[in-house]
Amino acid sequence: MRNDILKLSSEDLLGLALKSVSAAALHGAAIQLSPRRSTENLKGLRDAADKAEKDFQKGISALVPLRTAFKQARTDARMHLTACRDVLKRQCGSQYCQAWNEAGWKGSLAIPRSLNGMLSTVSALEQYFKDHADHGVAQLGVTSAQSKAVFDALDGAKNAASNQEVTNKGLHAARDAAFEALRNGLRGLCNELSELIGDEDARWKAFGLNAPGEPSVPPAPTEVAVENDIPCQLVVTCAAVPFADYYRFFTQPAGSNAEPQPVGSSGEPVLVIEGLAPGASWKILVSAVNTAGSEGPRSDAVATTVLAAEAA
Repeated sequence: MRNDILKLSSEDLLGLALKSVSAAALHGAAIQLSPRRSTENLKGLRDAADKAEKDFQKGISALVPLRTAFKQARTDARMHLTACRDVLKRQCGSQYCQAWNEAGWKGSLAIPRSLNGMLSTVSALEQYFKDHADHGVAQLGVTSAQSKAVFDALDGAKNAASNQEVTNKGLHAARDAAFEALRNGLRGLCNELSELIGDEDARWKAFGLNAPGEPSVPPAPTEVAVENDIPCQLVVTCAAVPFADYYRFFTQPAGSNAEPQPVGSSGEPVLVIEGLAPGASWKILVSAVNTAGSEGPRSDAVATTVLAAEAA
């Protein structure tokens, strides 16, 4: 519920917009929101951003198998080139000479590493085996027809992946534009609300926003770490959190779905938890609280085991 809209993630922005749409329908007429901030306009901006995000994610998903197919086509082409080169050594010799030029190898018998080099050599082999069919070995796939199939598969896989990458660039640009329009719409809503309702008005919350005088809610702590090298004790730390006045620390028995229990708080992102049973396994979580007492989400759980005391 932060008003620093520029810093919100796409997911959080969509969530904020959903609350704003509902609040505009409920309170818009009473506070005289302008037509630009109407339910319909806000919903249109949100729906456009949501669709653009889903379209972009579909494009990313579509690219994965295309890249896999392209990688496999390169592997197949390399294997075909190797087989052809081994067979042709009987005709052209085991060392490079000009006789290899017609088969696509020029200056070296190395398998081409670049895509263009592979395509060029496979294309040359297609023509070579068309002109010298008796130099091929059908059982090994060393034929003009197989060279053409390998060329078509590699070229097709390359084009399919390249075309999807171009499509994804367009989808990415469309997504960015849609979210920028949504951000601008929500910034405009914030500015308009500041002129229509008071700083302490409870309707700020309905729109998913903090009242202007209310501190921002801290995000979930990150980089939570637990030191367990002292018997019956854990030292928990995390990275400093923006807007945090103090931190709350929680434990949850490992393997349990029970609600995490608070075990202490600290004005600094560190707490020593003492008196723990030796050998017990715990999950540790941390949250941050602002000066108004609003608590942010908890961190991801970190698992640990309490060190047992050494025998005397």
